[in-house]
Amino acid sequence: MKSKCSVDGCERPACARGWCPKHYATNRSYGNPNYPVRDRKFGKRRRYKKPKAKCIVEGCERYSESTRLLCTKHYHKIRLRECRMKIIEHYGGKCECCGETRYEFLAIDHINGDGQERRKKGNTLEYFGIVKNNFEIDYPIRILCHNCNLAYGFYGYCPHQTQPVDRLVLPLFANQDYYKQD
Repeated sequence: MKSKCSVDGCERPACARGWCPKHYATNRSYGNPNYPVRDRKFGKRRRYKKPKAKCIVEGCERYSESTRLLCTKHYHKIRLRECRMKIIEHYGGKCECCGETRYEFLAIDHINGDGQERRKKGNTLEYFGIVKNNFEIDYPIRILCHNCNLAYGFYGYCPHQTQPVDRLVLPLFANQDYYKQD
């Protein structure tokens, strides 16, 4: 059976020089095993944490981390919408092709078609960067409605324009009955 620590009132088992690990370390640090050191278990300083409030968005059960009364998810969602609105307003606020003005239908289009490549490189916070740099960016963007944006992506043109249909598109639909002429 191991002997007990030689310091009065300590019931821990002794390890070196007749002291327990705590008093041995105190002796090494301060030169005295009886130096008054707070016990780690009870003497920790604790940071003051503000009481958390529930997120003010209806139906959200998360708690806010600061005084803004929104959880992190809803705070970033609102901030992203604000940045998107600023970009849309800066670039005209309507679709360049058909003139659609409803905010919900508008999209930010990369004219060179490199949006996917930019996202793959990790540029997921692109809206914040555009606003932060005062709309001075090194790649061209424009505002299109989602219909025009998808048409440009799939077919290379928009149906609102009077350009002829691409030759590669017609053979795809040639064998369907409703595209055949009588």
